[in-house]
Amino acid sequence: MEAIQQIVSGDSLEEAAACAAQVLARNAVIVYPTETLYGLGVNALLPESLEKLIALKRRALQKGIILLIRNSQEARKFVSDLTPQAKRLMDLFWPGPLTLIVQANAQVPDLLLGEGGTVAMRVSSHPFCQLLLAKIPFPITSTSANLSGQTNLLKSKEIVETFSAQVELIILDQQERNGKPSTVLDVTGQHYKLIREGMITQEEIDAKIA
Repeated sequence: MEAIQQIVSGDSLEEAAACAAQVLARNAVIVYPTETLYGLGVNALLPESLEKLIALKRRALQKGIILLIRNSQEARKFVSDLTPQAKRLMDLFWPGPLTLIVQANAQVPDLLLGEGGTVAMRVSSHPFCQLLLAKIPFPITSTSANLSGQTNLLKSKEIVETFSAQVELIILDQQERNGKPSTVLDVTGQHYKLIREGMITQEEIDAKIA
């Protein structure tokens, strides 16, 4: 059976978020829009859902998966420690296209973890993501909607062709995407380390935290 598809904007965002919440509660996979790329989402706290996602994406287990959370307060549920600079970056850039790598605590499933027991997390500014996360009691995964090692899928047609037979729900929007993902910073130390430059440049970061 092919996935249900919804194109969202304005008032339809609420209905789509409610539908997505129901699908995620069944431990199924959704494709959803963010302000950067389209993402593949599952309940990020259930190992069986994470296994389903990893198999779908054909992703190496040791890579870790980004955790999409409601706000900076929720981040504290999943980290063992936050440095002053990490807290400042959250205040300055969340919600937005900035992913922070932090030291995870025992609440984070092993399948989400990156090197050294870390977890990557961010708060999306996309209105669909904000509505969805307000409706569910768990964070979701935020890994790009493509097969591991392949180019990012930016157009609705590409998303549907690749995933309509493999996921239960595809949420699309009409936003033009330039292919840039979120910027990734490792903030496990006292000073951040740039892992990937995406929509936010290093110059923009340095200008704000100077």
